[in-house]
Amino acid sequence: MTFICPDGTEFLVHSYNGLGPGTDLGIPVLNDNVNPIPGEGWDYYWSSTATNGTWADPDQDGVLGSADVTLPSGVYASETSWSVLDGCPLNGIWQLEICDLWANDNGFAFEWGIDFADSLYPVSQSFTPQFGLLCDSTFWEPGANSNTLLAGDWNCAEVTVTNGEAGPQTYTATAINNFGCTYSQTFEVEYVEFSPTIQASSDVFCGQAVELELVLANEVEGDVSVVWGPEEFLSDTVGTSVFVSGLDEPELFTATVGQSFDAYPGLLCQAQSQIVIGTCEIIIPNVVSPYGSNSLNDRFAIPGIQSYPDVQLTVMNRWGNVVFQSDDFAEQPFWDCAADGASSGVYYYVLTIPVEQGPLVVTDINGQGVEYEGEGPFVFEGIFHIVD
Repeated sequence: MTFICPDGTEFLVHSYNGLGPGTDLGIPVLNDNVNPIPGEGWDYYWSSTATNGTWADPDQDGVLGSADVTLPSGVYASETSWSVLDGCPLNGIWQLEICDLWANDNGFAFEWGIDFADSLYPVSQSFTPQFGLLCDSTFWEPGANSNTLLAGDWNCAEVTVTNGEAGPQTYTATAINNFGCTYSQTFEVEYVEFSPTIQASSDVFCGQAVELELVLANEVEGDVSVVWGPEEFLSDTVGTSVFVSGLDEPELFTATVGQSFDAYPGLLCQAQSQIVIGTCEIIIPNVVSPYGSNSLNDRFAIPGIQSYPDVQLTVMNRWGNVVFQSDDFAEQPFWDCAADGASSGVYYYVLTIPVEQGPLVVTDINGQGVEYEGEGPFVFEGIFHIVD
C-alpha cells in the first residue's frame, strides 16, 4: 500500500513481506472471484506516533502469519520513513495505490482519507467585506425586453422601471464587494395593467351636453375613485361619468383616477387622463367649381357640420326651384353639384341647425366668424356661386 502526494512522491506504508497468506483485513465474505461480495470493513491507520509496529511485525496478535488470522484494527507504523514526505505540498490530489499480488483473492477499500497536523495549516484569517453603491460595483439584469427605464441606470444600484405588459417580471440585482466576491438576488415584480382613458360622446360641444366617461383597460376587483376638473363646465366632479356644457371655447378636462386591488392589499395606482373638448364652428362656402380640372372645391360642403345631428339644408337655383334637399346633412355633408347636373350661376341656400342653445360660431370663406347666442334652432340663409 502506497500513498502518493501531489508532487508524485511515493510513501510506502506496507509491502507484502511478513503478512502471510490467509491473513484477513476485516471480515471477508468467502465466495468466488467472479462476483465478489464486500464483507465487513475495519479501520486501519498509519501514524508517525503509532505504538503498534508495522503490518509485517510478527507480534501484532501473537499468531500473525498463520492461516485464517484477521489483522486487528488500529494505528500502525509505516515501513517507510515519514521523512520521505518532507516538502510534499498539502494542496493537490493525493492518491492511495493498492497492489494485490495474489491472483486468488480480492478485496474492497471502503473509504480512505488523510488527516494533517493542525500545525501544517495556515493561520486563520478573517475580513469584513464591504459593498459600495457606486455604478462600478452594482448592476441590475432585467428579465424581459419590454421594460421601460424611467430613472437610474441598469449598471447602477437604483433604478425606476415599468413594464409594457401585465404579469410577473423577474429582476436580478448583483453587487461586488471589495474582495471581488459577487452576490446576486432575484426579485419578482407583479405588474398590473392600469391605463385609464376618457371616452367622449362628441369631441366638440355644439349646444348639446357632451358625456365624458372614464374607461379602464382591465377589470379587476377593487375600488376606483375619479375626480374631474375644471368644475365650471361639468355636471359633477366625481364619478365615472360626467357631462360637459356651457363651453364658448375649447377646454381641457382632466380625470384623476385612483384604483386599489383586492389581490394586492395596500397597493394604490394613480394616474391622470385628459381630453380636449372643442366648440363648434362651421364654414359656409360662397363659391363652388365642380367643373375644374384640379378636383378641388368641386362640391358644396360645410366643414364642421358633422357635429350637428338632423341639420336641414335646402338649395334652390335663381328661379327658386329646389335642386338639393337633405334632412340630415351631417350624414353626408356635401352636395355633388356636377353629379346633379347643376349649371354655373347663383344659388340660394337655407341651412337650419337644431342647436338647443348657443354659442354657435359661423365663419365665412374669408375667415370672419360670427358667434350666435341664445336658444336654437339657428337658421342661416345666403347665396353661393357655381363657376365653370
